[in-house]
Amino acid sequence: MLGRIQQREIALEPIRASINQDQCSGCRICNNLCPFNAILFHEDRMVSEVNPALCQGCGTCVAACPAGAIAGTGFSNEQILAQIEGLQAPKGRWPNEPLATRQVGLAPVLRLPPGRWWSLAGFLESLRRHQPGFLRPGGDFDSWFLQDAQSGDFLPGLEAWDRVEGALLTYLLTGPLHWLGAVDLGGEGRPGRHSAFRLTPAAQSLIEPQTAPEIPEPRRRARLAADGRITVPRAAARSLRYQVSRFSRWIQLDRRQENFVYQITPASLRGGREAGLLPRHMLAVLQDVTGTGVPKSLEKAIRRWGERGQEAALSRLLVLRVSSAKVLEELQSHPSTGRFLGEGLGPDQVVVQESEWLALCSAALRRGILIDWPPEESEGSG
Repeated sequence: MLGRIQQREIALEPIRASINQDQCSGCRICNNLCPFNAILFHEDRMVSEVNPALCQGCGTCVAACPAGAIAGTGFSNEQILAQIEGLQAPKGRWPNEPLATRQVGLAPVLRLPPGRWWSLAGFLESLRRHQPGFLRPGGDFDSWFLQDAQSGDFLPGLEAWDRVEGALLTYLLTGPLHWLGAVDLGGEGRPGRHSAFRLTPAAQSLIEPQTAPEIPEPRRRARLAADGRITVPRAAARSLRYQVSRFSRWIQLDRRQENFVYQITPASLRGGREAGLLPRHMLAVLQDVTGTGVPKSLEKAIRRWGERGQEAALSRLLVLRVSSAKVLEELQSHPSTGRFLGEGLGPDQVVVQESEWLALCSAALRRGILIDWPPEESEGSG
């Protein structure tokens, strides 16, 4: 904080919250929730105010305010329906009032019992039949002039419900509610295409903002092999993956088993040391995230690396094979090509550095000898 005060200029977050003090009820919920202590409370006027120099635009207060008095920049009245892909309003004038839209639109969602899976298409169809006008005061389906963003065609009447109301609810369920952890998504099909949803315990905080949801911390642990491979279940705590990734190299995501796989290498240990970790710190982390002892051979290797540094490394080499010893002798005898040839492996084979094969091919061509490219390069050259 002192560092920021001493600066002559402070860069503000482009997205931040603001409070309509005419609507503020003085409940002070936002003051208690703000993780950045960016909200002040004026005892004399019994209203809250956001300090824009401290606000990081996280949106916690916007979602929690029971009076709807807090808004985030970038999410004004005109921009709520504009979140729907493929929809536009003539001259950018959106007809809906966003707070009422969110409250009325989310009411049937938040009435669902948490933990139970629902068909997204079935839920939308039920709402279209029984409460189609939740977005429009008085159920007026003819006064809104919304357009298809590509064709420019107007979307009037109840027949456009799927393109407007249905699209908005789909966006809220698969977008903000999912991002906030209030909704889980599922279903088979292409990635990103979800056909089912369920409410999580965190959804309760949208109904009663003063009640923080109790979400249990995942307790699954990592597995450590003697060859330095670390397998972290996807359901493990993110802090566990963070600790492991500080001194190991990410290898792959095993989608079938839903595991993250990491590998300890000299290069990854150097990265950990640059981050301030000593071998004893790394061993302590491995002990903690696995809950079991570190294999003796791996412990010995990490401690030995700490004492001696890198002792061995692999490098990639190519093997040049020629049709006869005479061709190899011709290439070796001329300086333009011989400087790219390494140790001989026989009368018609020689080692070439992987980084130098293209220069060798060019030099040999100038000598009138064509050298075929490595297989993967030949296939990729089309």
